[in-house]
Amino acid sequence: MKIHQLLLLTTLLLLVTLFTPGCKEDDPIVSQKLVADYPAEATLRWNKMFLEIERYASGYRPGPAPRSLGHMGLAAYEACVTGMPDYNSLETKFDGLNIPNAQEGVEYHWPTVVHSVYTTMMPKFFTQEPPTSVRASWNALVNELNVKYAGETTPEVYDRSIAYGAAVGTAVWDWSTSDPYGHEAYKNPFGNYTTGETYNGENGYSLRLDGLERNINSNARNRAIVMHGAPYVNQSTINAMGYIGRSWGCPAVPVKEHKQIINTIKDGTCLFIYSPDQGYVSRSTLINADI
Repeated sequence: MKIHQLLLLTTLLLLVTLFTPGCKEDDPIVSQKLVADYPAEATLRWNKMFLEIERYASGYRPGPAPRSLGHMGLAAYEACVTGMPDYNSLETKFDGLNIPNAQEGVEYHWPTVVHSVYTTMMPKFFTQEPPTSVRASWNALVNELNVKYAGETTPEVYDRSIAYGAAVGTAVWDWSTSDPYGHEAYKNPFGNYTTGETYNGENGYSLRLDGLERNINSNARNRAIVMHGAPYVNQSTINAMGYIGRSWGCPAVPVKEHKQIINTIKDGTCLFIYSPDQGYVSRSTLINADI
């Protein structure tokens, strides 16, 4: 499974893109204050919150979690690029992406703009209700930053910044839904599979899987959903953490038994992965079939 290499490459490409100065000298600066005049608090706080929300979101690994983070990061960048005169928009690099224009000659409070992007997009990407403690932290962050940023600028600038961040966040979200493979991919780690061939990869001896439930897990092979051994699948981890560990969406099995398990079920065995998650149960034709 190549998810770690993919995430590293994506991160490097994003950093190169974001920190490469633009060529235009006539980009308008619509605010007396630039993005660089403010700390990165909103982005850092929301990314930390993302880790807590994503941790409990069923089906978000390996692909949907980094995909959602990438789209929110893109939206935050596009929402603030007007206040970064040495940088260019990436809008023209992506077919079908239409970013609303910021108003010229008016002030924006850039932390509020970023905060509004994440406030708008996070619930769109994460529709499952998180544990009570996470929901409380989520709501507390929204309220805390709302109050703080409203006190740092005028009501007019604050409202304008909220509206613009929400508009950009919605635009990027709408664009993301046009992706036939990525959109709502969190709904497809469960269901009925046929086991495929074995291979040696990042996680050692592994087994490829082909999902049989259309629009639920049928893209499993492309997402690199495979069976592999993992050191965190043991009783000690359960005793210490309360669960067996966190794979990136793959069915992980104990390292000591993984070769025996894989060799027993490889090459055409039916494998069924069940979850009471309503996103799966409500859509599965197998679960809801009349027998």
